[in-house]
Formats: sequence, C-alpha cells, structure tokens
Amino acid sequence: MLKKIKTGLIKSLLAVCTVILVTVTVFALMQVCGRYIFLHTFFWVEEITAILLGWLVACGVPMVWLQGEHIAMDAIDALLPVKVREIWGCVIQLMGILMGGVCLYSGVRAVRQNMGFSISMLRYDESIRFLFVPAMGALLIVSACLLLAERYQAKKEGKA
Repeated sequence: MLKKIKTGLIKSLLAVCTVILVTVTVFALMQVCGRYIFLHTFFWVEEITAILLGWLVACGVPMVWLQGEHIAMDAIDALLPVKVREIWGCVIQLMGILMGGVCLYSGVRAVRQNMGFSISMLRYDESIRFLFVPAMGALLIVSACLLLAERYQAKKEGKA
C-alpha cells in the first residue's frame, strides 16, 4: 500500500512539473516571438513565470526526495556497517521532516506578512508569490514520513 501511495505521489508531482515546465517554455517562446517578431511584449509573462518556477521547485523537491535522487554524500556509505547506514537513513528522513517543517512555518509567515499587498502589474495579492513555500514544506514532510514508514514496514516484514 505504501508503495502505491509513493508511486502515485511521484507520478502526480511529475505530471505537475511537466505541465509547469511546458507552460514556462510556451511563455518564453511567446515573449521572444512577441518582442522580436510582432514588436509586442506580454507584461505578465515574467510575473507568472516566477510564480510557476516556485511551484516547479515545490513539486520537484519532494518528487526527487521520494525517488532518492536528491544530492547525497555516498562516498563513505560503503565503508559504514549496515546498521549504521540504516540509522543514518532514518536520520536523513528526520532531517527532511525538520526542513519541511521549517519551510512550512516560514512559508506561512511569508504568506501572512504579504497578505493584502499588491505591487504586481496584474494586481494579485503578493501572498500568492509565497504559497509554494508552505506547500513544498508540507509535501516534503509527507514524502519523508512516507519513506520512514516504508523503512519501518520493510524492517518489520524482514523480521516476520
């Protein structure tokens, strides 16, 4: 069951990342073609692209975390005993939960501090620029908890 949840979450996050990346690419092409071919600039492209890139990170970080493809120092892994590697893997997941909590907390604070302000040409609330930070934090917490539960389940099944 945990594997299905993990796979579903990875696929969902990948789909969102793909849509965002395609959208940003289309916006960039629109901007270049508009500027140099039609002599027209879309004033909103930069603002929307900045928000979308934040969401790309918010979805990409947990996806990479779930796949275990995040940056890691594995040069000494082979030298460590198996038990120490297992403990270290749990510590890494706990650090992921902690960092997710930091992102969640600081993101909520940033959203609250920027609520009610509008400096955008599109006139949206500035808090929208920061919504991806608590979302990333929450997704990272869920991802790390899922991997911890997966480790626990594997260990439990190994002893049974």
